[in-house]
Amino acid sequence: GQERLADARKRALAAEEEARRSGAQAALAESLSVLEISSLYLGLPCDGSRLREAVTIYHRIGDRRMAARSMNNLGNLLFHVGEWNEAIEHLEQSRNENLQVGDAEGAATTASNLGEILLVQDRLDLAEPYLLDAVRVLRAIGFVDGAAYAEVQYARLLVRRGLLDDADEVLDRVRAEFEELGQVSSVLEAAVVQAESRLQRGQPGEALALLDAAEDDAGAEADLLRARVSLVRAECLAAVGRFDILADVIDSGLEAARGQGLAMDEALLVLIRAQHAQQIGEEVDHTAVAKAETVLARLRRAGAAEATSTSD
Repeated sequence: GQERLADARKRALAAEEEARRSGAQAALAESLSVLEISSLYLGLPCDGSRLREAVTIYHRIGDRRMAARSMNNLGNLLFHVGEWNEAIEHLEQSRNENLQVGDAEGAATTASNLGEILLVQDRLDLAEPYLLDAVRVLRAIGFVDGAAYAEVQYARLLVRRGLLDDADEVLDRVRAEFEELGQVSSVLEAAVVQAESRLQRGQPGEALALLDAAEDDAGAEADLLRARVSLVRAECLAAVGRFDILADVIDSGLEAARGQGLAMDEALLVLIRAQHAQQIGEEVDHTAVAKAETVLARLRRAGAAEATSTSD
């Protein structure tokens, strides 16, 4: 929760070893969950197997609430690595289970994740009620960082709709909350959306300044969001004509996206690279472009398009 991921992973490794030795099933499941999520954000190998084991353990010991939360984490992991159909399936299962056991916080957190997937698929009308439900419930129960994360996604939706003043109002507030909580990578994520808003306003220089300041404050934690930052930074650099460093920024983002298995970010960066090559008269890798477009089409079709949200 403090976003100290390397320390979390180190402690979880020790906890897993002790839990397996002692037979402490609940502790084992929790350590597996922390290991998988921290590995994902640190760019280390993770395939969901530890979270699947955690779900199995929680079901075996009769803890439906924690099983649902582990399914949510698994869905979130699968979303990040580009397995969106399976991600949506696990998130919907998690949400249904949470609602059945009366876990309003768990259901709202899952709604936030479902809303995020629908948002990046440009299904804004479907995403909005999930995100607003999540914000309402998480604010009501005092889960500040969870609510703030859902509001960052809602601000992204507002930017997509061109409601930039509304988006900036939300982002200024949640950035202050993340700063108070000491969650520097979440501050950076909010700054990325603020930069998108500035770019849409025709202020790429201000957007770059926002990204620079937020990255400096994040320090080493900025690596967790390097792919997304590179996407926005590349658009800003192109807008101000800084083609001299654009290729390096794209390559840095691609390295991060591939290291973390971020299929959508990788595909978008490949397309930006192709646009840059065309602008400066270099040869375009049409095979890479075709592959990226296929990936994006697959991801945007994933899941049930006609899904509707229900209040938590």
